[in-house]
Amino acid sequence: MFCALAQYDGSWQTFSGALSPETGVVEPNDGTGPFSGGYVATFTAIPKTTPDKPTSGYIGSFDYGGTKADILAPPGTQTGGTPIDVTGFYFIPAGHMNPTFMLPTWGWIYNQGAGVGYGNLWANIASGSFGDIVATQGTQGCQEADGNGHFQGNHGNGDFAMDDDSCEDGDNNNVQMSDRGDGQSFQSTSINSMNFDPLTNALTLTGLGTTNGLPVAFTLVAIETGATTPGWVSFVSSDGYSNAGPLTDGSIVLH
Repeated sequence: MFCALAQYDGSWQTFSGALSPETGVVEPNDGTGPFSGGYVATFTAIPKTTPDKPTSGYIGSFDYGGTKADILAPPGTQTGGTPIDVTGFYFIPAGHMNPTFMLPTWGWIYNQGAGVGYGNLWANIASGSFGDIVATQGTQGCQEADGNGHFQGNHGNGDFAMDDDSCEDGDNNNVQMSDRGDGQSFQSTSINSMNFDPLTNALTLTGLGTTNGLPVAFTLVAIETGATTPGWVSFVSSDGYSNAGPLTDGSIVLH
């Protein structure tokens, strides 16, 4: 028998017109925020002699195939994308096909903004769900996030442009670079998480994209341009390239 402890940390996103998770209120705005949680599981299975993925470290990026159109579809007609069972990389049978896979305890907590209470927190746990999230403007649900310019990186001079406040300006969220600093271009295809730290005025974006047509996962960190500071940007790609440095022109606006 095996015992598994799974822990999650990330961001959620919803859209204007979707239903809130607990009471079914129609969301008045797009929204996003942090979530965390996990589960303890027990199961009986046969370990694969040669696992499909590494047993430690980074195992890759996976697209579950969810879409905005599916989220906004009427209840009962949503497909939910195509989940990926990580246990299937290492065990036979995989967790969702394994009748011995038991979850004695599990739970996730989702937040929006800094408040706690109706409209700000939803807890989905084994003993029952409570709270709700109704996305509101002026919180983490609609964080200003625009920037562009050139930067002097530690691995080459590059340029970037980002727009991740579609709930405010209606533009598609995206990150793009005509030159990352190594002569390669980059274009995001999806933004999977956005986290803003008000203490450091730093925004962290994660997602998927392409570098000269090849798929990659990426993390972009942008620090807001101040009255006497030029702003700063860091880019890390799953193809092994990273670059970071201050802006030499342009600006980053996060408020």
